[in-house]
Amino acid sequence: MNGSRQGYWIFLGAWWIIGFALGISGFQTYSQLNGMQWQFSEILYRTIQLIVLESGAVGGKLNWMLESARYLLPALTGLTAVQALMHLFREQRMWIQIKSLRGHVVVCGYGHKGSSLARDLLANGYKVVVIDVNQTIFDPTDPAIAGIHFVPGDARDASILQKCNLQNASHLVCMVSQDQANLEIALTATKFLGSNRTQPLHCVIHLESTELLSLVKGIELDSDISRSLVVEVFNPYTHAARQIINEDDGWLTQQTSDIRVPSPILVIGLGRLGANIIQQVAYRCYRQKKTGKLTIYIFDSDANQKSQRLLQNHPHLEKVCRLIPTNVDLSQNFELESAIASISAEPPKRLYLCLSNPILSLQIVLSLQKNPIFQLVPIQLRIGNEINLLNILCKTGQIKPPQLIPFEMINRTCSAELVVGGLEEALAQGLYYNYLTGKGINQIDKPWLGISEAEKQENRAQARRITALLGKFNFQLRALVNWDAADFTFVEKDLLQMAIVEHDKWRINKQNAGWTYAAQTNPKQKQHRDLVSWQDLPHIERQKNIQFVRELPLLLADLGFQIEIKE
Repeated sequence: MNGSRQGYWIFLGAWWIIGFALGISGFQTYSQLNGMQWQFSEILYRTIQLIVLESGAVGGKLNWMLESARYLLPALTGLTAVQALMHLFREQRMWIQIKSLRGHVVVCGYGHKGSSLARDLLANGYKVVVIDVNQTIFDPTDPAIAGIHFVPGDARDASILQKCNLQNASHLVCMVSQDQANLEIALTATKFLGSNRTQPLHCVIHLESTELLSLVKGIELDSDISRSLVVEVFNPYTHAARQIINEDDGWLTQQTSDIRVPSPILVIGLGRLGANIIQQVAYRCYRQKKTGKLTIYIFDSDANQKSQRLLQNHPHLEKVCRLIPTNVDLSQNFELESAIASISAEPPKRLYLCLSNPILSLQIVLSLQKNPIFQLVPIQLRIGNEINLLNILCKTGQIKPPQLIPFEMINRTCSAELVVGGLEEALAQGLYYNYLTGKGINQIDKPWLGISEAEKQENRAQARRITALLGKFNFQLRALVNWDAADFTFVEKDLLQMAIVEHDKWRINKQNAGWTYAAQTNPKQKQHRDLVSWQDLPHIERQKNIQFVRELPLLLADLGFQIEIKE
């Protein structure tokens, strides 16, 4: 029951109370005026009879309270019955609509992440069914979500999944707040589906725990799990950290030929986002073979213990990082200033503010910008839905936009592209940024969000070809645990054959899209000079294809995956 409808029923209930009060008082006064001296049980019984027009026809002296109740209670009865029938009709119509859906997305959990995803799915043309135990958080009268079907209940219950027509859905997104519950939903779906689907259901499991993430990621692309279910893992913090680092101009300018260790950085808030950012920058330094160790200052209320836990879970960090944690009560400005003073000898050149508390984050930004150490230091700021407040602070001059780089955590990560697109979407974005790097183009100048849908689809097609290509040659992708996985090499025979298959698939996709061969490439006319067989392909283009396949392990490692040979 949404808020507005709940308010309506409360309003109607109040009138019922008024009607009963008028009826009881009216019959009590009537019995006294007419010398009947009725007992309370008789008065209550006659008041209840007013609902069905049984006791209102009385003679003798009447009073205004009884007169009002004789009309009010029957009217309320009719109004309540009509509303109940309308509610029942709406529910039955909803179940009929859900039953007729095909290829829809079932989203389990309508919290901040689930609601953002559901809205984005709807905006991108998907048919959406939402499951949540809390009915009050969903308002179908909101025009922004008109068209989303809401099913109240626990998604771990097979009967609830059945009501959502899961058998004909394309995706099941498990996005409730507890990791264990998300895994239980996926397990229920596995038992419920059976093996009679023509196309597998893509089950996307939202996991925040890095331990569970590594465990489940190991099976997410294994086609032998079930012919009816393809398991994929979604971790918003991993995606967010990768996007933040990929779009950070300070890291883009760190050339691989420069072996000097980057300048120190400061991470404020060592939660899941902060920990993932540290892992991303550490991996980048490791792959670029920087000399020395990167100094990472950490400010958190429990920085020492969290840092120790991070190193225990990821011991390879010590190879490239020197973590310097400082326990700080970030709500106390004098403690923050004291912590900053302790690092002034070697101040950071980049700052990542990863707190989940938006108000506290903005207070810290205001404090940092008054400190001379941070006058020119770019601040990557995690925000939720506080963009309007941030804009106000920028307009009033309290915050200086040039050095503040906001990152909308939920909107950027809980999107239809990333969640439903899964690995292929991550691959597509990685391919695009890899292309920009090869062309010497700054990723910030031409971000993924700013390119045309046609360009995105071309990269997505290439991503699909990669996953199919690896499967064809008996390779599989696993979660990245080996930082040297980027050095994986294909044997020469496989390398050549994979390059040939990749070119043939690219050529067929282009031709299916209406492209034809021409001596000179002309995108406007959909003409391309490389639309020929491998044998007729110029030598330099053959080498480009071979080099692309050779660099796949590095590209995939940067995206958090490693290539392994299927057993």
